Amino acid sequence: MFQTSSKTVLTDPGTFAGDAAVQNYVCAAMMTLILWDHVITLSGEIRFIWRRKLSLVTALFIINRYGVLVYGALAIATEFVDGQAVRPLAINQDFLHTAHVIYHSCTYLTRVTETMVLLLMLLFGICSALRTYALWNKNLQLFLVVLTLNLIPFGANLYLYISVTPITTRVTTTVSCLSYMPLTGHEQIQLIAAARVSTILVDIIVLSVTLIKTFETQRVANRLHVQVPLTTMLIRDGTIYFLTVLSMNIAQLVVFHTTEQVYLISFICTVTAILVSRFFLDLRETATGGLEYNTFRPDDSCERTTPLGRDLEELVLDTPIITECGSTSDSHETPGGIQEVWGRVAPQMRMLVENQYYQVLRDNAATP
Repeated sequence: MFQTSSKTVLTDPGTFAGDAAVQNYVCAAMMTLILWDHVITLSGEIRFIWRRKLSLVTALFIINRYGVLVYGALAIATEFVDGQAVRPLAINQDFLHTAHVIYHSCTYLTRVTETMVLLLMLLFGICSALRTYALWNKNLQLFLVVLTLNLIPFGANLYLYISVTPITTRVTTTVSCLSYMPLTGHEQIQLIAAARVSTILVDIIVLSVTLIKTFETQRVANRLHVQVPLTTMLIRDGTIYFLTVLSMNIAQLVVFHTTEQVYLISFICTVTAILVSRFFLDLRETATGGLEYNTFRPDDSCERTTPLGRDLEELVLDTPIITECGSTSDSHETPGGIQEVWGRVAPQMRMLVENQYYQVLRDNAATP
């Protein structure tokens, strides 16, 4: 979707052609990335999502996964509006009719595309807020803080889209569709800065919560030379997500400051959606890999709490979870919620670390 705030673009053919070409390349790269990610993760999606019972988490995954696909298709569709009404040497009725149809097509495509962006941004905010809520022992205050910060970029983009005017221009020999933003550079930089800074703050909070909650478990596991895939995955994915999104947000600020264009907004939305989907899939894969460890004494798990927090153990939804000492609940009877990975992985991971730790203590006590 070609967005601009420059009046020069509307009147100068050279500027229009150059900016439109850059925007087209961004859309093509964005759609290529979306399709590539869907292809290489399709088997994991079938295994960890479609073969499980529908829940809040799977619903969020599906909306995110296919919402970004629809968004990419719509962004590409706006580019194909170009070139459908070639300007004749003399304006005639057929040309005016075609241009009228293209104008309405441009308006509909622009508004639907903007709606998809807002939907995805709202979903990103809900996912990060739920993640911190589960990690930090269902802390409602932290949940509200993260959710509120996530609503800032949502509100900034909503304000931006309300001010946008979908127009068709005949700068070149074709009728072209673009979104014109009648805002000053100062107004735009304020909106973009507010959105990017709040996003960075959210990412810092989420990463900090993840590191704090996984540090102690990982430290004990490293001391005992025990592999803990769950904490490793959380640290790895959280760090990758933070560094990637941070780099894109900084790049967006730099690009707009130098060119006054918003090329990277579409790309940031796409990459964020892909990272969220990958996190869900990695979470499910880690949970499935943990099912093989079933050598713990049921009574040892009574009245214990994991360093990561007992509430976080409710994060797997579609696998049996420990409900009381020595008993499990069947996956088909587990109620819906945000309980996505820790139900079986965290108790078993905890017992793996603690059993080996206690064995080391017993061995040391038995040594004369």
